[in-house]
Amino acid sequence: MKSSKYVFLSFVFLFLVKLSWGQDDVKIKFSEGTLKDYQSMAAQENKGLIIEFLGEKPKENISQSNKIFNDVKIAAALSEQFILYRYNSKSDKRGTIKKQYDITKFPTYLFLDGQGQERYRIAGKFSKDAFLQAVAYALSEDNNMYVWKQMIKEGSVPNSDIYFNYAKGLMLGGQDYETAAADYFKNSNVDFTKENHGMEAILLFTEDMNNPRFLILAENIHSIGNSDLDEVFIHKRMNEIISNSLVDALVSNDEISIEDTVIKTAEKFMIEDPAMLSAIVKIKYYSTVKKNQDEYYRAVIDYLFTGMFTVEDNEVFDYLKDIAKNCNNQDINMMAINRLLDLIAENNKTEYQKIMIDLSIKNHDFIEANHALEVLKKLNKISKTYSPNELDSLSVMIIEAQNNFKSDVKKEESKKANSKRTR
Repeated sequence: MKSSKYVFLSFVFLFLVKLSWGQDDVKIKFSEGTLKDYQSMAAQENKGLIIEFLGEKPKENISQSNKIFNDVKIAAALSEQFILYRYNSKSDKRGTIKKQYDITKFPTYLFLDGQGQERYRIAGKFSKDAFLQAVAYALSEDNNMYVWKQMIKEGSVPNSDIYFNYAKGLMLGGQDYETAAADYFKNSNVDFTKENHGMEAILLFTEDMNNPRFLILAENIHSIGNSDLDEVFIHKRMNEIISNSLVDALVSNDEISIEDTVIKTAEKFMIEDPAMLSAIVKIKYYSTVKKNQDEYYRAVIDYLFTGMFTVEDNEVFDYLKDIAKNCNNQDINMMAINRLLDLIAENNKTEYQKIMIDLSIKNHDFIEANHALEVLKKLNKISKTYSPNELDSLSVMIIEAQNNFKSDVKKEESKKANSKRTR
């Protein structure tokens, strides 16, 4: 029987969180120290323990996690149900704790109960919904990773849902999940439409578009009926599987045409947006197989515009940052500015204006760069994203770039004048 206490806490937690989206941003505090002390504290207070592993890029991973932990009531619920501990590699020079818990992907959030048993974990980039599901499992006494593992080991699994949840938990936790996924398929109905998680299992655990299960799914995708899965997730995952397979095919035969292959494949699988699939294939192909910076960034721009309503803002922003830093093609930079303006129109942020400054400087539009700086300063009064010194540095950067550009123009004009005189 399930513990009424943990079931009640799970529902209360999820109810609080659903009510609380959109509140003011906050930062949940993970404390450092000795792990044993925090484990003892969790046991004494009858709480769970969440260990945060940030890896070698702590600032970047904290920034990502803050997008999840940005709600007052989430913070309150976590602090009520868990002790929050941040792993410090400097105090664990031999990596004993990382080895103990097999931590290989970052960030990783490990959920332990008061007895030190692992209830769940989640790693890498994850959504709020995925994190909430992890918390719900961590709060349940008989519906968590530890219990599922024991059931499978003992051969006492009541239904295929356990196999699915265990395999998905391993995958979300950044661990080897393939054996567990294979066990799910062995113990589930051949007709995936009759399984609670059949459709999701095929999308999550399949990597090859030629897999018979994936072929059946693709052929029946429009007639399967209602699904709890988000349509964006379905199409995104299908594009991921198909694009990976196409890139593998292009690697094995360099005489294959990208455009023709994508078009034929899109027709075969009745892909609703072949332009999006084409962009994804080209991004992967020109960044790994046949490296070509301009073709890569053109594909990125195609992806950002074809995915106007499906690509998440943080992914768009990451691509735009990369373009601002590494792309010197003015046409591509101008298209990046246009996509950035869409982000700004939806939700203006200081970080967006910083990218606008960088892109405008690259395109020698110093009027726009100065305008973006003024907007950034106004936004920064509330967000406090940049320090006064950082703001001064941005101003100096624009001035120096403008002076260098003027100097280069004068040199070019002088060179042309000298060339005419010597003719």
